Amino acid sequence: MGMKCNFMVASRSNPAAALRDLPELDVKASDALATTILGKRSWGRARRSHRTGDLSIDVYPKDGEIAVAVYGDLVIVAGEDLLSWFEQVPDAWGETLIAGYDVDVYVLHSVVSMGCFATWRGGELTRSFAGSSDDGVIVDEGERLPFETGLEGAGDDGDGDEHDFGWITENAILDRLGYCYEGPYSPDNLDPATVPLLVYR
Repeated sequence: MGMKCNFMVASRSNPAAALRDLPELDVKASDALATTILGKRSWGRARRSHRTGDLSIDVYPKDGEIAVAVYGDLVIVAGEDLLSWFEQVPDAWGETLIAGYDVDVYVLHSVVSMGCFATWRGGELTRSFAGSSDDGVIVDEGERLPFETGLEGAGDDGDGDEHDFGWITENAILDRLGYCYEGPYSPDNLDPATVPLLVYR
């Protein structure tokens, strides 16, 4: 089946450390952000989550759902529309986060060897990379990050291990958030299932 994820993390400090030592989930702030993203319900009321998910399973919500979690200075949003951030200006709610936080976006569809990641620092896009097995490198803008040394895209690393564009995104997640889904494993990796998200529709 493979792994799929479309999610972003906005933070004002080290997000890996914040994920390991989460403050209490701010339900009111999460509801407010979900309402900003999805709009009010047809009867004019703010959004409320309909279930609790987690950073392991609910990073690729579909059928009109989004997953949101606000933990103080750490904000997580998962939704289908994040792929468009690589091609155009982010939505207004995304621009607001970019203006006040360090923002990282990750898109991974491992079955088709598609991987994308982007970073905004100080309100500016500093790194954007996207590629797939069908199209090769689609976007490669900004200075490469230290973890990218030796990661040249799809191909053999010389040790017989095939690396694809999804693998590059897995390394981006590991580097910034301290875990990955199907990529490099370490017993020190955070378990993303321990990070609750609220799911809205």
